[in-house]
Amino acid sequence: MDTFMDSSWYFVAYCLGRGNIDFIDKLEDNKKELSYWMPVDQYIGGLSMLYFTCFIPGSSPRVIRDLGIISCSEPFKNLLTQGMVIKDGAKMSKSKGNVVDPDYLIERYGSDTSRLFSLFAAPPEKDLEWSDKGVDGAYRFLKQDMESCISYAEVPQRVPQGR
Repeated sequence: MDTFMDSSWYFVAYCLGRGNIDFIDKLEDNKKELSYWMPVDQYIGGLSMLYFTCFIPGSSPRVIRDLGIISCSEPFKNLLTQGMVIKDGAKMSKSKGNVVDPDYLIERYGSDTSRLFSLFAAPPEKDLEWSDKGVDGAYRFLKQDMESCISYAEVPQRVPQGR
């Protein structure tokens, strides 16, 4: 089978005992598990994979439903499509050579800075414009916050002495 066709129903495999798929011998057991877990409550995927996470997964469960294995037509109750990371006016991509090396960011700023910038630069459903200045700002914020916590923790506390 085509790679995208194979990956279009992997969420069904998660419902079947850690991916032990046996549609032939244990069909009744599979139906019970799939009825319990399907449809998936929330699916989160990127825009570049929209076709492969909506169209093909939307049709694969229908085929499995028509075979009598599952009862739902739609694989997901809710879908959140993430925005893209944009750098230098284009989608960040290895093939375009406009990626940011995560090892460099972690070495220079720490992983918390990268996470903070990514989480607060844009809502998850919107595109994120990569900004080195934004990363620097997140680093300064965390550094100031940490310095405040440390200075507070270093304030000597007076402990009452025994009488």
